[in-house]
Amino acid sequence: MQVTTTSMNIAWTVTTGKEGFINAFDVVWTQVNGEVKAEQQRLSGATRSATTSRLTPGRAYNVTVTSVNTQTQVGSERTISVTSQQATSK
Repeated sequence: MQVTTTSMNIAWTVTTGKEGFINAFDVVWTQVNGEVKAEQQRLSGATRSATTSRLTPGRAYNVTVTSVNTQTQVGSERTISVTSQQATSK
């Protein structure tokens, strides 16, 4: 994971043997206090990373990655909490 003042890049893995069942991933960045959705993306099932550049410096975010397939629609969900860095002057 890489975090800057306004952006975040995350990556994930898929359990071996489950790759063929996943059609897409839904990735959602949400501010922790206020539940403001910064961004939501639907990515192909072959994708293993996502980036947003819509973060507010110094705010904490939950990032949720949910696998989606055509049989059950929504699969496993994982959420992590991250704080974007404060802007600094040089």
